[in-house]
Amino acid sequence: MIRTCFCVTPTGIKSAYRMAH
Repeated sequence: MIRTCFCVTPTGIKSAYRMAH
């Protein structure tokens, strides 16, 4: 999941980061 956070755009990272953590 974390790998996706770094792959997505800056805006997506915020959303993905919240899901990962």
